[in-house]
Amino acid sequence: MDGDPHLQPDPSGPTSPAKSPARRRRPPLSCTICRRRKLKCDRALPCGQCLKSKTPDQCVYVGHQPPRSDARRGENTPSERARASATTTRASPAHGGLYVFDSKHQQSAANKITKPKARSDELHELRNRVQFLEAALSKTGPIHTPESLGYDAPSEAAGRAVAPEAQNLTVDVKELSSRSCFRGKKSRTRYCGRCHSAVTLAFFDDVSVFMRGQRSSLKRNPDYKNFKSFKGEMWARERQDHQRAFRNKSWNLEEMVPPRHVADELVNLYLSTFEMTYRILHVPTFLEQYEAYWTASGPRDRCFVAKLLALMAASSCFLSPTAKIDGREKLHDAAAEWIAGVRSWIALTLVSSTIDFNILQIECLILIARQADAIDGDIVWISSGSLIRIAMTMGLHRSPYRFHKMTKFWAEMRRRLWATIVELDLQSSIDKGMPPNIDLEEFDCEAPSNLDDSQLTEDMTDDPVPKDLGNFTRSTFQVLLHQTLPLRVHIAKAINTLKFTLCYDEALRLSEEINQSMQEGAGIFHRMGTAMSAPVGEDPSFAQSMLVFLMRRSLLVLNRPFALSILRTP
Repeated sequence: MDGDPHLQPDPSGPTSPAKSPARRRRPPLSCTICRRRKLKCDRALPCGQCLKSKTPDQCVYVGHQPPRSDARRGENTPSERARASATTTRASPAHGGLYVFDSKHQQSAANKITKPKARSDELHELRNRVQFLEAALSKTGPIHTPESLGYDAPSEAAGRAVAPEAQNLTVDVKELSSRSCFRGKKSRTRYCGRCHSAVTLAFFDDVSVFMRGQRSSLKRNPDYKNFKSFKGEMWARERQDHQRAFRNKSWNLEEMVPPRHVADELVNLYLSTFEMTYRILHVPTFLEQYEAYWTASGPRDRCFVAKLLALMAASSCFLSPTAKIDGREKLHDAAAEWIAGVRSWIALTLVSSTIDFNILQIECLILIARQADAIDGDIVWISSGSLIRIAMTMGLHRSPYRFHKMTKFWAEMRRRLWATIVELDLQSSIDKGMPPNIDLEEFDCEAPSNLDDSQLTEDMTDDPVPKDLGNFTRSTFQVLLHQTLPLRVHIAKAINTLKFTLCYDEALRLSEEINQSMQEGAGIFHRMGTAMSAPVGEDPSFAQSMLVFLMRRSLLVLNRPFALSILRTP
């Protein structure tokens, strides 16, 4: 036995050699998520950092547990055993996803580290945890977390995840999602999705309290009642006059075209702005048709007239709202009539035999005009879904070369228009807070190429050579934006889906990808401006600003639910 090298001599004996004791690594006290992110952990379960990042189910404590002998285990006092039991309970989730929430979560940062509790305090804390578990198990279904909740406002999810702390929230906060997402009564109701602006406004308590106070005080004022009744009568009269005027109109599209100097300005505005972003037209062909329209003496092509009116209505937003046509009619009012006239013409002519590429172009221009001029822009998502289905009826969602008689020119035009339609649907879905109408797996149409319109002719037989992204064309913006389409569609669906399952770590990863894509795209446009590689009359500044705007919009949509949830974290 004395010669066995595995047996260690008693350190208290006289023959023990004098050597320094082995240093043991200090066991980690923070949870695994806080250690990985290098954040300060409050050692609760789940900790405050994991609650803020919406990952309470990942809050796990892993520490070094040295083996203990039976003799050492027998020496533990009841107080030590209770403390060990509490630590074990805190470091592991309960069955079924139930978590025992630490009562220290509500304490301030100064009280995070406290002296050891007395035995009575520990028993009181354990009793509270048992009561919470009994209450949770008595409810139907598991306790929801922010990731699994399907509610419309993240604040409600955060409030329900921490059930004991939710008792401190007011009833108004619990019903916040109902007030912001579900509106109306009886037959007139409206629903707003998670990324709708109404959800954001509902988190400003001061505004809602002020408005409720104002309404409650004004309801007792007779002048307010009379004014409200008068406002209703005026709105009803205006709506009737509007319907009567449009119902009795003949909608002669040719008579609605403004003088040429006004049309020239609006066409040039459109070609230098929206046509740099949403590729709808083949510019050389359109300009030929435009010139022929003004020089022709006979009847004009109604399809081109509708396209021209929709185009001018879209670009009218860049002029002053008080601008007038020859000092008479306001341009904004004229644009509203152009949109109504073109939509009426489409409704009268849209049958199966008339669905063609021109109809799709006009529908795209009308969608842009309605959003730019704020004319029924809040329900554009309905029209974009219809546009998607018209395009799919024509097969734009499939690869152009699946049509055996497809030419090179029309193949590229179809790719451009399909990318525009999908982008318009994505933006309208974000406006309404709804999921996009199309899934990425439902189409195999290729991405558009970075080609100048001068490289495309209807009689071409060979595929044109796309330009490098460093060379600016009217399609550069669309090519850059289309590269991020899968990422932005994924964000829109993850945020606006009924069941919100996006975790904070995934949101951070998506944010990094969006930022990287935005910086790369902005850098390409910046180098173009420095090298002056853009053709004369084609300023890339609008396309660059539009790219940054759309990318930042997706970034805000992605992070807004988490930001609003943190505001409601107890």
